[in-house]
Amino acid sequence: MQEERKVKLNEILKKSAERESFYLVYQPIIEVKTKKIYAVEALLRMRDHNELGRINPDEFIPILEETGMIKQVGYWIIDEVCQQIKKWNKENGVWIPVSINIDIQQLLDENFVESVKEIIVKHDINPRYIKFEITESEAMKFPEIIIEVLKKLKGIGIEISIDDFGTGYSSLSYLKIMPVSYIKIDKSFVQNIPHNKSDNILVMTIVNLAKLFGFKTVAEGVEEKVQFLFLEEIGCDYVQGYYFSRPVPPDRIKEMLTSQA
Repeated sequence: MQEERKVKLNEILKKSAERESFYLVYQPIIEVKTKKIYAVEALLRMRDHNELGRINPDEFIPILEETGMIKQVGYWIIDEVCQQIKKWNKENGVWIPVSINIDIQQLLDENFVESVKEIIVKHDINPRYIKFEITESEAMKFPEIIIEVLKKLKGIGIEISIDDFGTGYSSLSYLKIMPVSYIKIDKSFVQNIPHNKSDNILVMTIVNLAKLFGFKTVAEGVEEKVQFLFLEEIGCDYVQGYYFSRPVPPDRIKEMLTSQA
């Protein structure tokens, strides 16, 4: 990103309120056995700017992290997701779980767990419909601290996913004590299956390892039918990617749930 654009974007982010600058889109997570929507992942987007035009997540999220604004925006996301879960339930009569990406700065915030509990209580949401995702590399920066926070979150009913699995430097000694329910296989491994033997072996190994630990697996970046069929054959539990749906507005998820029902 050009330095001038980055400076301007930084100024915009500091001056803007969450509801003015951001919105959420949702990408379905499909259960392999039923071919139906099991959950969705909430993804942060920024509204187009009259001067900068379209602003991609890989532009604004690093700035949110660098400035510490990610914590404030993170709480807004959780609040917004809880509202949306209630709305879908009212419209469709179903409870749809939502995965939310959590930054390490949020997990290191000593008030994080209590603040999350307050948001959930405020909206009267069952915590089982909230799933937090943390990247493997982030979890390994302060593993002991992160594990304790994740245990507290699991204690209130929130399920945890390890995102981008296979790209970091996790230790199996930590993995066996991490209170996680899901492992998300990074799309960089999925994109070449079933044509690349090494990636085939790697993905199969992750799926089998997850089963041994009692974790469910989610394959990201599924864009072709042959990828889905391979993942189905090796016993992957859930898939996510353009083959089923791009990230879409909440009203589109409502339509999908209605059609599915």
